[in-house]
Amino acid sequence: MAYAVGSLDGRPIEPGMIVLGADTTLVGEVMSIDANTMVVVRRPLPAITLPLDIVDIVVDDVIMLTVSADAADSLGEMNADLYETSRSALV
Repeated sequence: MAYAVGSLDGRPIEPGMIVLGADTTLVGEVMSIDANTMVVVRRPLPAITLPLDIVDIVVDDVIMLTVSADAADSLGEMNADLYETSRSALV
């Protein structure tokens, strides 16, 4: 299930999308999403769960947050038991 939270173009949030902080610094890649949160894989750090209410906009396959990447790291609930996806490293 996908959600169009904070989207200007109605694009739903889906696994595999790139997540950027408001400072345009990479946070990670969406692994999964539910009604209120998304799990974001960060390489090489553990995955974190972020609330959807910090999503600002969704454009193409990129999600921009309302907070910086560092703030997202602080807000996120650690999910050390989740492992990164098999997708190749992001550039």
